[in-house]
Formats: sequence, structure tokens, C-alpha cells
Amino acid sequence: MDAAHHEEHPAYPALAALLGNDACRVSVVLCVFHHTVGGDLRRMEHAAVAGEWMRVRELAHRTAWGCRFIGEDRAADALEAVGHSVPDAFVKTFWGAHGALVDVLDRAAAFTDIRDRRHLD
Repeated sequence: MDAAHHEEHPAYPALAALLGNDACRVSVVLCVFHHTVGGDLRRMEHAAVAGEWMRVRELAHRTAWGCRFIGEDRAADALEAVGHSVPDAFVKTFWGAHGALVDVLDRAAAFTDIRDRRHLD
């Protein structure tokens, strides 16, 4: 984690700037993001499997805001597209956004060493 914080360009530049370039605060926000959005992702998956598309749209919209906050605009755009997709394209749009969100969660986990700490608990 230290190497990421000492780079000339931080991994999450907008978030880092917002938090006064405090690496510890960035890490805490990303841990909270990972926990919260990870739960939302599981809820979205369950709702999608159950065919509860309005619930999927609600969660995608909320999660898009979180992604935008940490500077993950590509995933945020993909999640916002879920809410605007037509019925015929909804499932494809959702699963595309799902993949983008999984990538975001993986980056946040790598940045904060979440997976390593989970094994220590």
C-alpha cells in the first residue's frame, strides 16, 4: 500500500485531493466504499436473478454516486446506463455494469489490502 501512496500521481487523485492528500483517510473511505458497495452488488445480483428490475435500477443509481465520489467515472456511467436502458437491453446493460463494478471493487480492495486483512481476522 505504501508504494501507491508515494507515487507522484495518487491512484485516486480526486478523492485524495478532496481528503487533503491524506493516504490514511483515502484508505478508510475506500474500505467503507468497498464494504457498502460490495453489499449493494450482492443485493443487485439477487434482485437481478429474481427479476426485480426496479430494485436493480435503484441500487445501480445509488452505487453510481459512490463510484463517482471516488473517481470511478467509467463504472458510474455504466451503472447510470442501467437506469436508462430499454427493457430489451436491460439485462445486457446490467451485466456490463456489473463487470465494471467488480473491477472497481477489486481496485479498492487492492489499494487498501482488504483481502489480506480479511485473512487475519
